[in-house]
Amino acid sequence: MFHYLCVMDLLITYRHTIGFDLKYCLRSIDKYAKGIDKIYIIGDFPNYIKESEDLIHLPITEPKWLGDNKCAAVWYKLHQACKDERISEKFVQFSDDYFLTKEVDFETYKNKRREYPLSHMADGTKILPGASNGYIKLRRYTSRWLKTNGYKDVNYDLHQPMIFEKSKLITISDTLSWRKKNITGDAPYALKSCYGNFFNEPCEKSKDVKILFEDELEDNPRFQEAIFSIGDFVFTPETCNIFKGLYPEKSKWEVLEKVKGRPDIAKKKI
Repeated sequence: MFHYLCVMDLLITYRHTIGFDLKYCLRSIDKYAKGIDKIYIIGDFPNYIKESEDLIHLPITEPKWLGDNKCAAVWYKLHQACKDERISEKFVQFSDDYFLTKEVDFETYKNKRREYPLSHMADGTKILPGASNGYIKLRRYTSRWLKTNGYKDVNYDLHQPMIFEKSKLITISDTLSWRKKNITGDAPYALKSCYGNFFNEPCEKSKDVKILFEDELEDNPRFQEAIFSIGDFVFTPETCNIFKGLYPEKSKWEVLEKVKGRPDIAKKKI
């Protein structure tokens, strides 16, 4: 059941994908999210979802000069959305590949951080300058900027929701050159960690909850967590069956599929 007594909106940045991440993401929100008012889908909008009073589409698309710069694209969309007066000052940043499995009250939710800083790997070793992985380089660039300017380099970049304030996000967006790309095409800064350290946001330690590979989905222990995330793999029939089992009930925002030859009849499509 979706909860209406709330103070914050929930923002999802979305690009069209082959899979149906957003469908099941919204099912999980509809069933388990508490402390949320309206949902805003920012960017693309799939044809299996319908707008309503509490689910609103903001057709903000990233400019071509960003290229395929995913991190900067999310930052750009959120920055533009913060100019919309309808959106609550405090809001929850969500992604279409986040899923709730238990009730989460976002009025008491605390932002998360990893156990290790941005400048270090999970095993405690420091990231070397020659690191080739794009995400690792992103963390190193962010850590370097933060330390150079007198901030901590706490790692807020987990695959979990984060609570932002519009005015603060606009402030940090005007402070950092987050739009530029380096020679590899990577975004130079990580939004969550920049925001968290810049404003010294309170947080609690957490392990990442992302399931990286499709063959790890069957009976994964992360399904027992309140929130989990999935990798970029395509939804196969086998994968869809798992998600149908987790979220069998349609959200109220799903479009009913028309029965062929009978426009007056609609059937449920899971």
